Amino acid sequence: MTRLCIALLLALMLASPAAADWQPDQNEKLQVRAKEAAERFRSEQPKLQRFFDEAYAYAVFPRVTRGGLMFALGRGKGVVIEGNELIGYVTHWQLTLGAQLGAQQHAQIIFFRDAEALEAFKKVTPEFIGQASAALATVGGGLSPGYLPSVAIFNLMKGGLMLEVAAGAARYRYRPVK
Repeated sequence: MTRLCIALLLALMLASPAAADWQPDQNEKLQVRAKEAAERFRSEQPKLQRFFDEAYAYAVFPRVTRGGLMFALGRGKGVVIEGNELIGYVTHWQLTLGAQLGAQQHAQIIFFRDAEALEAFKKVTPEFIGQASAALATVGGGLSPGYLPSVAIFNLMKGGLMLEVAAGAARYRYRPVK
């Protein structure tokens, strides 16, 4: 019994902050949807468990909606989790220009390997992106080059039809919990 308690205590002490299980405020729809989206990432993409285990923090967007013809706009709202604590809210804006047609919705999760990556994310600066993807209904694939070594971004399709080869800019606006 003593060995089991010691092993459990050591496992909890060595666990990464982002691996802890945060509990959303059930009266806040965005928090509840974000928790559901994080669980969906875990269940549908088991290989992401290592990111949950190793990450310092993560941002999860339960729904990002994009659409356009030649140029496309995208927007989503999410939460930022550090350890088992909600530390902020974030809004994602994206504008792309290129060969693109359609509309889509997806969930997005961004893992931050360390505190420095999280702090850089909190600053209000645009990020230039290039991407190619094809998505139909809930089946699709995509490639988003240019990830930083301390940040990993993953998407799960929800639905829609979008074909694109585009470049543009994305911006994240962070707002701490009061």
